[in-house]
Amino acid sequence: MSRLDTFPLISHEKLGRESVFARAFSSASESLSIPDYAEFELDFHTVIPRLSENLGGDIRNWLESLKKSGAINRDAEISVELKARKTSYSDAFITDETGEFVRTVIKKIEDLFGEAVINYGLSVGDENVLKRKLNIPIVTIGPAGGNAHSENEWVSISSINDVSRLFSAIIEDFSAD
Repeated sequence: MSRLDTFPLISHEKLGRESVFARAFSSASESLSIPDYAEFELDFHTVIPRLSENLGGDIRNWLESLKKSGAINRDAEISVELKARKTSYSDAFITDETGEFVRTVIKKIEDLFGEAVINYGLSVGDENVLKRKLNIPIVTIGPAGGNAHSENEWVSISSINDVSRLFSAIIEDFSAD
């Protein structure tokens, strides 16, 4: 764990740099001796081009390099497993901003509010599930606010009204076709 900061993280032009942190660590001994087993649970937010299906191999390669360098005991037995989940892992993605649907949404935002601000980030949410399951262009639009997912989270009531106007305009535009 003391070498976790040496894991080779990837950076992406729009998504930024991957992140990793230790979610859990456990080790125990049944007597007055040093434990001979430890388990770590790592949490990764990956970026393109890393795929969740390759992450286990990437971790194994990194750990083997640490063994070769002597940072980990060369005789240590190491196993790497992706944690079993009820839902699939969701890989990072970028929505093509030049596609017709996205261009239409951006134009509606600009018509109603001026500049369209496009943000990307390291998050896993419903957008990832929709992209994975439906493979359609994903655009997330929401109200302005602050303290997301934390104490005193809030949204601006006027921005809820703005988002409602925008959704109506988008629906009207696509309904006309």
